[in-house]
Amino acid sequence: MNLGDWTVQPDPYPSQPWVANHGQWHFAVSRHPAGAGSIPCNGAIEIQNIMSTPTMDWTEYTEAHLSFWYYHNYDNCSGAPDWCRVEIDTAGVRTPITPIPIGSGTLGFDLSAFVGCPAVQILFVEETDHAGASAVIAIDDVTVWAFDDERPKQITDLALNRAPGTKQLALT
Repeated sequence: MNLGDWTVQPDPYPSQPWVANHGQWHFAVSRHPAGAGSIPCNGAIEIQNIMSTPTMDWTEYTEAHLSFWYYHNYDNCSGAPDWCRVEIDTAGVRTPITPIPIGSGTLGFDLSAFVGCPAVQILFVEETDHAGASAVIAIDDVTVWAFDDERPKQITDLALNRAPGTKQLALT
């Protein structure tokens, strides 16, 4: 993953109830609002903080999916909206997929509309003016999978024979 200004932090379980039973290891975190240039609760969003996957080639696929765990919370202290979201970047063209809701859980999406593209990135965008002691977005367990509809071809020209002088079998 390309982290931008996101940080990798250990799971705080069990000290934080919002990750109860989530597991171990680490997750990516972006505090609200992102970056040193952000002024919280002023009614304006100064900085986007983007974490992205490496560029993927989806030209050979007919179906693609995304799944991830999230936690998202903030204190509503601003008239500016909270635009934390998932986007797909296809060779520089960004398409919003979904806002990341307040709360925690696992989200999953069918990204098959983007198969056939030679340059695909999944972006986790933190863009908010809201702040607070628990104002954070955390992402973990990102899984991307894709496949094609072509069935494997049956191999019909193999023969099973005993290897000469042994009790072993060999494919020929």
